[in-house]
Amino acid sequence: MSQTQEADYIEFAKRGLQDAEFIFSEFDRDSSGYLDQKELKTLFLCLGVGEGVNIEAFVADQIKDMDKNNDDKVDFDEFVECYNKLMDLI
Repeated sequence: MSQTQEADYIEFAKRGLQDAEFIFSEFDRDSSGYLDQKELKTLFLCLGVGEGVNIEAFVADQIKDMDKNNDDKVDFDEFVECYNKLMDLI
């Protein structure tokens, strides 16, 4: 990888992290540093999840997948891992 490619990749990664920070802070309504079930539900509804889906069950499943420390909420690091997976799909 050339220095230019490496610099471009680093800049891309920084922008992705900034985007994730912005999204997380927008949906962390109580500024707790976590996304709880209600906040995640709002996030997924904004992303268009809901029609034809049991949103409560969907959110519960997503929390199970994202919540690595089993505290029933999603912290920023857990969110970033999920966000990065989503960005890989786009």
